[in-house]
Amino acid sequence: MNEPLNIPDASGEWLTKLADIEMPAPPDWHPVTVSGAIAVAVIGLLAAIAFYMYRRKRLRGGKISRPAVALGKLEQLVTQWQDGKVTERETAYRLATILRLGLGLRQLDRHCPVAIANDKQQWLETITMLNRQRYQVASNDHLSAEVFERARAWLRQTTMPERFKQC
Repeated sequence: MNEPLNIPDASGEWLTKLADIEMPAPPDWHPVTVSGAIAVAVIGLLAAIAFYMYRRKRLRGGKISRPAVALGKLEQLVTQWQDGKVTERETAYRLATILRLGLGLRQLDRHCPVAIANDKQQWLETITMLNRQRYQVASNDHLSAEVFERARAWLRQTTMPERFKQC
């Protein structure tokens, strides 16, 4: 079974014939890697666009409305205010921002939104008190739970886009 190798030419001529054989070139992976990188970039871009569209739809016309988000932020603010984690001045700034964004107002001023036109006097009192808290160094006004209840009621009333107009 084990037969010795029979080398016909002992002079090494067959070795020189083997030396003339050229190995094939290694495969060129450059096109594969470039096309793979492009495919990954395109898929990433498409995923980012899909995520942006999903988030935009959810915040604008989806399940979460602007007043609902503002109500959640208001509850967080009330808890922080009651625990003493925020000052009265900072609470007034945050409450003003929550009202402005929750009611869809460009600017928080003395003009009361149409949705709460029945509470015009309370609106004026609240805005005046918030302005004193925010813009005076030492204010004698103190926030009360009633202010937060008013804000909560106003945010609950505003659910339709027509109500965001100024009166």
